[in-house]
Amino acid sequence: TTLFRSEANAIEALELRRLAAEQYLRSGRIDKGLAEIREVLNKMGMKLADTPAVALTSIVARRAYVRLRTLKYKERTENQVPREELVRIDTCWSVAVGLTMVDVIHGSDFQNRHLLRALKAGEPSRVVRALAMEAAYAATAGRRSEARVKKILNLAMTLSDRLEKEHPEARSE
Repeated sequence: TTLFRSEANAIEALELRRLAAEQYLRSGRIDKGLAEIREVLNKMGMKLADTPAVALTSIVARRAYVRLRTLKYKERTENQVPREELVRIDTCWSVAVGLTMVDVIHGSDFQNRHLLRALKAGEPSRVVRALAMEAAYAATAGRRSEARVKKILNLAMTLSDRLEKEHPEARSE
């Protein structure tokens, strides 16, 4: 049980560092946020692309994969997904949301990772979050992406409405 507790403590510590990094990034302390998020990513076996060109290559590859695999997922409860994977999904979210206004290329790369991991895990609240951000990124393509954006938003809203009915205490009014 000591090993289990130390693993749980390590995951919790990583989660707290992720949250701190996200807040640094959101509040404009980009250098501090990037330094912290790089440490978190490193401990999770992930990293920011070294250059925008490498990030762009990752974006193109992951966008192609998103198109091939579609937005389908097998729904699972949070308890059915390993805690480490939930932290990875949340870390991808933190990087995506934290960098979206200051480094669109790296932010987009991590949104793609966030979306793919959330769909693979199937945990509904993370799927909704990933779909909502996917709609925002897709909307940047303008009118030519209107049908896709509507489809993504419809999926997100349908799931969000269902979750709200199942968990009215989570309502954010």
